[in-house]
Formats: sequence, C-alpha cells, structure tokens
Amino acid sequence: MARIAIVSYHSRKKELIEWAYEHRLALARHNIIAAGTAAGILEGILDKEVEKLPSVLTGGDKQLADMIREERVDVVLFFCETGKPNKRNGAIKQLIQLATDRNLVMATNPATAKVVLDSLKPRYEKYAFSYS
Repeated sequence: MARIAIVSYHSRKKELIEWAYEHRLALARHNIIAAGTAAGILEGILDKEVEKLPSVLTGGDKQLADMIREERVDVVLFFCETGKPNKRNGAIKQLIQLATDRNLVMATNPATAKVVLDSLKPRYEKYAFSYS
C-alpha cells in the first residue's frame, strides 16, 4: 500500500473529481494524503478517510514538504497549472523540486498519474483480462 499525496489547484478540482472517480477503486487501496478541499473531495469519492493537511495557503505545502523529507510519502500526484500565474506556483514548484531531489515517483498531469497508479497494482492484476 503506497502513501499517495495529491495536490490540486482550485482551477483543477473538476479534473481531480473526474480522475479520482474513474480511478476510485485503485486509489482506495492506498493511503491518500491531501490538503484543504481536495481532501474532502477525495474522502467523498473514495468513501474512506484521507490524511488531511491544512490548505496550501495555511501551511499545507510546508507540512507536505516535511512529510516528504521524513519519507512519509511514496508518490505525489499534481493537478496544477504551473505555467499560469497563481499565488501557489512557488509552493508547487518547491514541492516538485523536493520530490525530484528525493527521487519520489510523481506525476504532473492526469495521464501520467494514471500510469503511476496502474504501476502500483499488484502484479497479478496488471495482466488480468475482463470478458465482460
């Protein structure tokens, strides 16, 4: 079971909702860490408790960075827009740099997040076929 941190801008919440719903069964197998409203969204979709951090604007980014440094996070999934002006960009870029420096698995878009999540499935499930 992986410890997956999910970081999402407010402007990407719809995308997070759609992605998490589509992958809810796979996500539910893992320990999920999220900040602010993303944590509430994920709890509702997954119907399980999520480790809640404060919003990024009130220190959630610093708490997540500490968790990464303490090796309490295995994967970080970002639903962000770092190319557009946003007061959170600096914090997000620091988290991406920290995850890179710590050699964590991370995704910065939904397609890569799906590949990462699929790679966490038990081996026997990766090759299972459905006849329905």
